[in-house]
Amino acid sequence: MAIRREREPDRVPWGELGIEAGAARNLLSEMKGGKPDRLSIELEMEAIDALGMDIAPVNAGAPGFEDRVRRYRLETDAFVLCVVGGGFYECMSGMGFDRFMLGLRLDRPAIQEGIAAAIARNTSAALEAVDSGAHGILIGDDIAYSGGTYLSPRDLRVLLFPRLGEMVTAIKHAGCVPFFHSDGDLNAVFEDLVSLGFEVIHSLEPSAGMDLRSLKRAYGERVCLMGNVEVERLAVSPAGEVEDAVREAISAGAPGGGFILSSSSGVVRTALPIAHILAFRKALVEYGRYHVRPAG
Repeated sequence: MAIRREREPDRVPWGELGIEAGAARNLLSEMKGGKPDRLSIELEMEAIDALGMDIAPVNAGAPGFEDRVRRYRLETDAFVLCVVGGGFYECMSGMGFDRFMLGLRLDRPAIQEGIAAAIARNTSAALEAVDSGAHGILIGDDIAYSGGTYLSPRDLRVLLFPRLGEMVTAIKHAGCVPFFHSDGDLNAVFEDLVSLGFEVIHSLEPSAGMDLRSLKRAYGERVCLMGNVEVERLAVSPAGEVEDAVREAISAGAPGGGFILSSSSGVVRTALPIAHILAFRKALVEYGRYHVRPAG
């Protein structure tokens, strides 16, 4: 899968960060008939193949994750992406939001220690995943919501980003591609994330103000962009609106390469209508061949 910025692939790649088992069963039942009843890994592998996805997501540290990585490497051509945590969200959720925010005022050293400990744990998990054969490591750290970052950019630059940069460096030195995921509005810190050395940044949530065309103009030569289709928000709309959203994302993000199509949530959920997932795939097949040129 070509994610480097210097060249276009033959088509726009598609990847998600997870597929729920129920969604895999429903998809395979719709596409191939019958009611599949297999182990989770086999369901997921078959669903990824049937949809033509290019990324095989694996939750690093989950029981048996090494075997999942091994099977994807041996039995598919997919780019194996192992998902680990970061520093902020794991520390904050462990302490509780109110206690964490109070600690920023009353006990910042404890917050720094908590973030550092989370980064250390997840760096170890990431390197274990590299050793198991992962092609890429995605650090999932929800540092933002629709109104901006939970912490001020200044606090993130002091408390989180130096540690996160060390984690990125360790992943790169191990020969793996570092991805980053966060929901929400990242505009105020997008330059920081690129400067940390991430090669792919995921979510790019449109309803949070992440404008793909603007990001492509500003950062398209420096980082691969991934996401930008809010399938869940379109779930109550006609499937044709999903096709329109996919077409627009491809038009905005794909020219010149350096774009991976994905839902902004990154998860194919059981509750999502099958027609919408198939509409996503149909639009990718129809509009995702290079050479892609911007619309308008």
